[in-house]
Amino acid sequence: MGTESKINSIVSRLKSFGWRFLSYIITMALAYLVDNIGLLEISPFYTTFIALILGEVSKWWANKQKELGRSFFGRSIK
Repeated sequence: MGTESKINSIVSRLKSFGWRFLSYIITMALAYLVDNIGLLEISPFYTTFIALILGEVSKWWANKQKELGRSFFGRSIK
């Protein structure tokens, strides 16, 4: 494995971690809002479970956009 492919692998893993972490933060923020307005109570287990699902959905979306030659937000990559 060459140096460039190792770097690309590390960058890819960091991007994947970043998207999963972002989805976790969003889920935690939503859980905080919901908990504080008293509509629903979401346990930490379900919050983590939802975050993992959102992480996989965002990963799928990013891969789909990459296949189409677009960025995560649908802009063309030149």
